[in-house]
Amino acid sequence: MADWGALLEHLTTPRENGTRELAATAHWLSEELGRRGFTAEHFQWTAHPWRLRIIGVVALLAAAGYAMAMLRRRHLVAALITVAVPLYLVAELDFGVPLFGALHSASQEHLIATVNPTEAARAVLVFSAHYDTKTDLLDHVERAPITFLALPLTVLMLVAALRPRPRLTRVALVGAALNGVGLFLVQTAGAFVPTRSPGAVDDGAGCAVLLELASRLKAEPLQHTRVKVVFFSGEELGIEGSQAWVRAQRGELPMRAINLDGVGMSAELSLYRSESGLVRSFAPDPSLVAAVEKVTPLYRPFYPATTDARAFLEAGIPALNLTSERPGHALPRGMHSKADAPQTVSLEGLDHTLAVLHQVARALDAER
Repeated sequence: MADWGALLEHLTTPRENGTRELAATAHWLSEELGRRGFTAEHFQWTAHPWRLRIIGVVALLAAAGYAMAMLRRRHLVAALITVAVPLYLVAELDFGVPLFGALHSASQEHLIATVNPTEAARAVLVFSAHYDTKTDLLDHVERAPITFLALPLTVLMLVAALRPRPRLTRVALVGAALNGVGLFLVQTAGAFVPTRSPGAVDDGAGCAVLLELASRLKAEPLQHTRVKVVFFSGEELGIEGSQAWVRAQRGELPMRAINLDGVGMSAELSLYRSESGLVRSFAPDPSLVAAVEKVTPLYRPFYPATTDARAFLEAGIPALNLTSERPGHALPRGMHSKADAPQTVSLEGLDHTLAVLHQVARALDAER
């Protein structure tokens, strides 16, 4: 039986991007893989730890600039500001282009353990999870209204700039303030929260499962499939880390990927509707979904998400993300906060997830 408690002790402390704590966790993962008989591969990449925090600052300054332009009747400037902010968000969040985020960078690493097959490899199967954490002021449910209101408020601001009327201008100024402050609260205010998230479900539990899975597959390797177990950093930077790793892959063998993000809340696994950004959406690979559902049923929540699985899908690599459900299918609360603590992890859920992944790996290896 896996000693989940011992593993979670090292994987449920704050370990945010660009910090010594993240580097210490990477060092522990490398040593833990060594204890399990692996020589960990270290993939170095350049992270931009401030990129999502800066988004809120830019949005707040843009709202102030819009208000000044409207009050001075410089309506064209106000319209340009209104259009520039969404384009900036799309560049950062959908296409992974660090604009203002490039003001600060840090060297980080992924840890990779490889299990070679007993015979000639015909394919590569990646299992991944992220070991970095993030702390926000608002959880995913609390921030949803701000996200949904951003588009209509932006349209209101643009209309007011292009067709200025006194009453419409006053309403648009209020809308600009709500938009700027809202994005600041969502993206930036978490930097000032005193108690940081331990990242138990997001995503320490997933990393613990992968350590045990690597050991099982090393003890009984697959016949024709090379397995790579990858521990990503930088997921909480808009999947910047996994995108860097996926872009560097130039293997000749076909690759598929199963990512873990949010497992451990229960033994019931689920599948997000899609991996979605602001303008692009990627569906999980149907063949992988079918392979998992031959082993265990998957619940389908109504909402999309963005996980490291998206980095593979963007590159045309078949992938999916497995997460877990709270009892009664309640919306997950408290992610990116102190509430994401070790006591929220179901050990039965980790046992079940490990067994499912082991069976799925063998089933995929048996495919011709």
